[in-house]
Amino acid sequence: MLLANRAALASSCRHYISRFLCQLEVEGLCWSVLTADCCNRRSPALERLINERLQNDPAIEPVHRSTRNALNAATDLLGIRVRGPEVPKTPEYEQLFDQIPKTMYSALRSKAADFLRFAEAQGLRWADLAQDREDSGRPPLLESLVNQMMPNARNALNQALGLQLRPAAGSAAAVAIAGPSSAGPT
Repeated sequence: MLLANRAALASSCRHYISRFLCQLEVEGLCWSVLTADCCNRRSPALERLINERLQNDPAIEPVHRSTRNALNAATDLLGIRVRGPEVPKTPEYEQLFDQIPKTMYSALRSKAADFLRFAEAQGLRWADLAQDREDSGRPPLLESLVNQMMPNARNALNQALGLQLRPAAGSAAAVAIAGPSSAGPT
């Protein structure tokens, strides 16, 4: 049933879905059981399974990153959607996540959310990370953590939360921002 309308799906979608269904079969899982508890056009069991397998846990058979998109494309016909990663669990980070504009480019929104989940998982309090934010938009502890652990999230955090984090001095990004040195070789 999932692949019933094959002509409407791109071949790459069919590939990811077929592969996912084979994994389910090998593990003795059944599509109808995973989608039986659909509520509000979503299947929590299917979401949980996909999101767990995207976490790169070596104990779990992984799925390709495009599997979720392929399932969404195919299951729109069935009225089932598979959501992206869950929001942070603590109220402090949940509030920050809610501040990220829904209209923000999805890749940037995702990177900002990834950093928030990362900081939460490390047991870091946002209030401690964002000290001195009002003064410069560049809290030193937060800027340092972003530059060391997730520099690809800097631009996303700046746009999502109104920060002005900068790359670490001497990094390729910092040199690109500063431009070529006015002092040439001697």
